[in-house]
Amino acid sequence: SNFDADHHQPVVPIGTAARDMSFDEVVARHWCADKNVRPLCKPCHKKKSAKEAAERAAARRKVK
Repeated sequence: SNFDADHHQPVVPIGTAARDMSFDEVVARHWCADKNVRPLCKPCHKKKSAKEAAERAAARRKVK
């Protein structure tokens, strides 16, 4: 497929590290309501995911 499922609200919220989330939290955020998921072309999804990862990293640096 040329599309990925994109979460409007990221599975790992900005300002949070996945390692700080419980397994149940990750599963609940991953398997969410349809209104939080949309199809996005693979290049756009990769770009959006990289931007969110950079924002999470910047937020973690601010906390330290």
